[in-house]
Amino acid sequence: MSNTIHDAVMKVLKTEGCALTVDEILVRINQQELYKFNTKSPRGVVSQAIRRRCAGERMVGNQPLFQNVGGRKFNIA
Repeated sequence: MSNTIHDAVMKVLKTEGCALTVDEILVRINQQELYKFNTKSPRGVVSQAIRRRCAGERMVGNQPLFQNVGGRKFNIA
């Protein structure tokens, strides 16, 4: 199990090797039991975690971890 949501997202994207939507990422996190959500809206939590570390968005930290590749899909930056 991952310590943070963005770690879980990173593992999913590395494993899949292609860009995915937030919904696709969430499904894989749950299937692989990478993170235990303590919220009624895990989709929003995943979306926020990605966008806070996404190139071109209002980021946390200096280096983006993810990039929006269009079509509502995200990949590793």
